[in-house]
Amino acid sequence: MRIIPLFYKGSWVEDIEEPVRPESLRLDYDRAHSGFLRTILVIYLVGFAVVLGASIVLVVIDRINWWRFGFNLVGFNLVAAVLAPILYREANRTWLNAVGSGRTITVSDISSDAVYSSDSSGIITTWSTGAERILGWEREEIIGQSVAEILPEDFIEREVPMLKMLFEDGVVTGHRTFNLRKSGEAFPTEASITLLREPDGSPGGFLTVLRDRSHQVQIEDELKRIRDEMEARTGGGAGAGAGEGGNGERAKQDAIRTAAEATVSALAAVAERRDPYTAGHQKRVSQLASAIAREMKLPDDQIEGIRIAGILHDTGKVVIPGEILSKPSSLSEFEFGIIKTHPRVDSEIVEGIDFPWPVSRAVLQHHERMDGSGYPSGTRGEDIIVEARILAVADVVEAMSSHRPYRPALGIDKALAEVVQGRGVRYDADVVDACVTLFKEKRFELT
Repeated sequence: MRIIPLFYKGSWVEDIEEPVRPESLRLDYDRAHSGFLRTILVIYLVGFAVVLGASIVLVVIDRINWWRFGFNLVGFNLVAAVLAPILYREANRTWLNAVGSGRTITVSDISSDAVYSSDSSGIITTWSTGAERILGWEREEIIGQSVAEILPEDFIEREVPMLKMLFEDGVVTGHRTFNLRKSGEAFPTEASITLLREPDGSPGGFLTVLRDRSHQVQIEDELKRIRDEMEARTGGGAGAGAGEGGNGERAKQDAIRTAAEATVSALAAVAERRDPYTAGHQKRVSQLASAIAREMKLPDDQIEGIRIAGILHDTGKVVIPGEILSKPSSLSEFEFGIIKTHPRVDSEIVEGIDFPWPVSRAVLQHHERMDGSGYPSGTRGEDIIVEARILAVADVVEAMSSHRPYRPALGIDKALAEVVQGRGVRYDADVVDACVTLFKEKRFELT
């Protein structure tokens, strides 16, 4: 079964436009290729020198004649011509297998998700540490067993459309389904599956990355409960509001706002518990974004929406593996691809709350850039709502001026220099101007 093609084709994470193909892999291969050729050439020259020297000595002492001398040299070259390509091919195959195995292990090690592979018969062949934790099976127990051990009985019947897409496209990402733990408990998951192919193009097996969605589903259920409760209050209070006039309506709206505020605080706390290095980040972004909006003379109601969006803008990180959120070094391309999914998850979570502001769209777009270089959708210019443009600047300034696992705080001056450099290109010019005015003229401080 081939391993390397996984790194040349497909994507295991939604919204990664490019395949996982580090430039260093090509550079490493070129160096290895040159090294193999040099090694084979050295072996040939040494062997030729030995055969030549020994043949000359044997001619001098009359052990062989010149005809046999020529035969020895021709014979050596013929053997070398046969063995050299074989040696080169085997060296390349060994190197590629080593690199393939190493990179597969790396992907498993950096993720707390379940990563496993199975052959074309559905027999499990590899099993990550994350799979042990999520699904409950030890590696020694499950390898050699059928994937049916971790799938509900009706999986095939239910997932016919997904399986059809997998065999047609070779990859399925972000598919929501259910799996079974060793205990027999069914739980919600998000699966990304890559179809592995043999050299002749036939299916050779599957590589699956499973993410446990139990926590996210709990959040979604809680949001649904609160939304239903808010709708019930709105409907139930209609008659009383009509009879009591403005006071009744105001009381109803205050109750709804209180419930929404409690939900916002709870979601923010969940996100910050998942990412201890950015504890308070959302609060400070909300504080700065609100101040920028006031400096831009936006209406009070719109400022309130921006404040709420700031508090919730990183809630989607609840689905990011903790090892990546707290990694004490720079992120790899693959890891950053996982991070790039959080705005979409964030938007899906908060759209369950019936806000009177475009909070869901604001958190979805807070990593977009004016020139289209952002993510998750590459939205540009006026298609990015002003709430998201403000969040983008506030997020960058707060993040750069605060400590991160992989670097110390860079300070407010460097943070402002970044947004000023991107003014009118990556960041909205009016937002940048308002932000700079706050810090340079009005002595604003993040607390």
